[in-house]
Amino acid sequence: MNSDNDLTNDVDEAWDGTDADDLSDVSGCGTTDMDNDGLLDCYDSNTANPSVIMYNNPPDDDGGFDAVVSTGAASGNIAGTFPNNGGQGQSAAEPDWRDTAPDADNDGIPDDIDLDDDNDGLSDLQEGGDDADFDGDGVPNRLDLDSDNDGLADIVEANPTDLDGNGVADVDEDGDGRVDAIDGMGNLTNDADNNGWDNTYDNVGSTGTPVNPLDTDNAGGPDYLDIDADNDGIVDVIEWQTTTDYIAPTGFWFEDGWDNALDGIAVLTDTDGDGMPDYLDLDSDGDGESD
Repeated sequence: MNSDNDLTNDVDEAWDGTDADDLSDVSGCGTTDMDNDGLLDCYDSNTANPSVIMYNNPPDDDGGFDAVVSTGAASGNIAGTFPNNGGQGQSAAEPDWRDTAPDADNDGIPDDIDLDDDNDGLSDLQEGGDDADFDGDGVPNRLDLDSDNDGLADIVEANPTDLDGNGVADVDEDGDGRVDAIDGMGNLTNDADNNGWDNTYDNVGSTGTPVNPLDTDNAGGPDYLDIDADNDGIVDVIEWQTTTDYIAPTGFWFEDGWDNALDGIAVLTDTDGDGMPDYLDLDSDGDGESD
């Protein structure tokens, strides 16, 4: 009934058609099977002839069944005609009814019921829903750990507070672009309601407080969707790094949307040591002159 265990029954995925709404486009099947081959007429490509192989009944003298090849045109299903709408994390080789449910953050909760598909602490709704893709890299914000492609993880830009002064945002001490409450298997350890959103931030199934993404320059978009967060004319990808150790983006990334050269770098440059990282500081060197 549900071969890939993705919460959508096989009949809906196999007969979905091209609208990809996970609902069967075949209706009013009833129980009619004119050729008595066991396949309801609404799914049968040739209702006048039974399936290619039928068997005599009752069994023959040796206890088996005699195969009889149908003389009519082949009926039944055609293997290559089932929908294969694909999608992030799905196989292009398998039809939808046999394709494992996508789970972008590998937390064991399929994306279609996961409130935070990339485990960055920001709900999918906060990140713009299913299809919003700010940086146009083909990875929607809800799956993109760096939605503005400036080399800084969204979870850090949304909440860069560093109370322990180690140069790393407290929300992502391990620098992987995801919440820290994740075990070695990729499962959330702070998700009592099992909806895929860390309970620290989840106000749907828990009593958490959603992140209120920082918008430093008040220019209409949060920092994680702003390539110049402090509006000083120097892009963030340059300001958050040091001059001597600067790493240029490669323009290549995996399915998490974070440039391969910068993925996992967590330390934010704070030249004047005032607790404000340079990419948010209008006077990064503390010389009294704006950057």
